[in-house]
Amino acid sequence: MSDTTVEFVEREDGVLVVAKTGPIGQDATWGNVADESQRLEWLAMAGAPVPKVIEFVDHGDGTATLLTERIPGFDATRREARARPEELVDLFAKALRVWHDNLSVADCPFRSDWATRLEVAKARLKRGLIASENLDDAYRRVGFDTLVASLDRTDPDDHDDLVVIHGDPSLPNLILGAGGFAGWVDVGRVGVGSRWCDLMIAATTIASNMGPMLVPTLFEAYGADSADTLAVDAYQLLEQFL
Repeated sequence: MSDTTVEFVEREDGVLVVAKTGPIGQDATWGNVADESQRLEWLAMAGAPVPKVIEFVDHGDGTATLLTERIPGFDATRREARARPEELVDLFAKALRVWHDNLSVADCPFRSDWATRLEVAKARLKRGLIASENLDDAYRRVGFDTLVASLDRTDPDDHDDLVVIHGDPSLPNLILGAGGFAGWVDVGRVGVGSRWCDLMIAATTIASNMGPMLVPTLFEAYGADSADTLAVDAYQLLEQFL
């Protein structure tokens, strides 16, 4: 999040700590440090591979700091991670599939489905935080009002196939260690939602960092026989407003 600062520090006992500071409260960005703190606590109880919360500090001025233990390793945008692109995509896809398969929808107290994300987008639009110039070039050629109206006519979620999604499974949020996959970070948008939301974000990060030719490899390694193009396109548009 652009309104959040991140610092990496080492405590006297040698523990590596990540300190994230940013706005909280009603006007803060969805997925802020308060949202992430709550989700990290639940994910830890669920056994997910995420950072351990050390402390959450509300500064009383509309900002807070989330302190977590740093997962040893490096994020997947590093050159050494991308040296074998097909292996990285395979690891990425399988780590995401394990996440989706192992976290309980029934036990998850958070939502990250189409309706939830659309509500967040509408709130941002109402506050004037999104304008045509904020959109990617491909969307600027379409009328802004037309795009906004199309969101209300769409709900691509298969409500019989919801999972607990990461909410932002991009290469910078995938941590690798000496043994391969080490964990996930930036989980402020975790919640029950469509796997195709996560897969859209995953496909976007793979295409932009390593080339679109590897996107089919992502879907195949994940175990998706074919892409739900309607859902992918819908979530790609909605992401422009979040």
